[in-house]
Amino acid sequence: MGRKRGGQSRYTVAAGERICAAIAEGASLRKAAEAEGIGIATALRWAQAWPGFAEQYARACELRLAVLEDKVLTLCELGHEVARDEECGHTRLQAVKLEIDTLKWLLCKLVPKRFGDRTQMEITGKDGADLLPKHTAEEDAAFLAALAAAQAATPPPGGACDGEVDSRG
Repeated sequence: MGRKRGGQSRYTVAAGERICAAIAEGASLRKAAEAEGIGIATALRWAQAWPGFAEQYARACELRLAVLEDKVLTLCELGHEVARDEECGHTRLQAVKLEIDTLKWLLCKLVPKRFGDRTQMEITGKDGADLLPKHTAEEDAAFLAALAAAQAATPPPGGACDGEVDSRG
């Protein structure tokens, strides 16, 4: 549904507050902008042009996450009620499941650290021991000395080695 020609497209603090209030209550930016009589592109331009509105919009989006989380819990409760309805419970239950899955997916994408799947892998040796053994200071010093000696014995790249004469010069 497009906006009417000649509708409001100039930013006002009041319009920005109404849009952000709707978003904080769970509305999408598209719905909030349409309710204000503007398109989503205009609302996004406002966020770029008006830092105060951009901050309000960001905060409203954070608050919307709590509303969406609450909606998932409410839908879970509804699912328990619907499951008891023998006549049309199965169909309604499938619709509730779909809505829950969609909201869960959205929350996982928007805030993966909080709502995403956590995978943690820990690699250890036998019985939790370190994979690499600890070294003493003497062993470390001996290794560094051997490394320095190997570097000193290695000719520089492009240089003469084993009695060869550099023909370049």
